[in-house]
Amino acid sequence: MTFAAHKDLALDACSHFSASPTPFHNVANLVARLEEAGYQKLEESENFTGKVKGNGLYYYTRNTSTLCAFAIGGKYDPPLMAMVALKLLAATPTLLTSASR
Repeated sequence: MTFAAHKDLALDACSHFSASPTPFHNVANLVARLEEAGYQKLEESENFTGKVKGNGLYYYTRNTSTLCAFAIGGKYDPPLMAMVALKLLAATPTLLTSASR
């Protein structure tokens, strides 16, 4: 990136931080940006099966103070991802919340 690009990025970040004095403001402002960029909201309390597709952009929030955004690649294979999640769960039980979404 050029200096001008870095400067623009820094100014944008400063503007965002000024408009986001609390985690709640931060999440609300980031959600607006994500939705402008084409991200789709998922409900954390619901099963993502059938809702998440290859080349998709998604996010969910928790208590309006935490945000999780992710992109799914074009080679997404739900059965394969389930196997990967199960292997991760077997190795590290602390991933249960993340992998079960």
